[in-house]
Amino acid sequence: MANSEHGREKLPHGEREVRGARTWEAIVQVRAAMIEYEAGQQSIEAEPRERIQDLLSQVRQVTENRPGLGWRRLVAWWTGAGIESAWRGIHAAEEVLYEHMNEQSLRPRLGGIYTYARSYLGEQDLRILQLLVHVGREIGEGSGLRG
Repeated sequence: MANSEHGREKLPHGEREVRGARTWEAIVQVRAAMIEYEAGQQSIEAEPRERIQDLLSQVRQVTENRPGLGWRRLVAWWTGAGIESAWRGIHAAEEVLYEHMNEQSLRPRLGGIYTYARSYLGEQDLRILQLLVHVGREIGEGSGLRG
């Protein structure tokens, strides 16, 4: 849960403010904290761990440094560039994390990964079919992934 210090809510790490953040920023900051926590729970080599930290650092920079007033703020709002950049960083960090997680830790997430991928790629995409083969028939049938 978030701690309160001088009327400002902070994530468990005590470093990043959540109150005052726009909804998408708060969600992205929480996702970044979750990825950071999960990476800390895994025995991941130094290089991928540093890559995850670099990506999350870029995400935090986007969510914590709002554009000033005037036309820059309007352009940032209109284009959605900050939102796009933040989510791209979150997904890239998750990808690095998942590539380096052990199979036992990754297995419970495969259903969610499959559902997410299917919604973006479509049921007949070759990558979806490859994922089903990798996951195995028993998982697909046992968790309702087929259909």
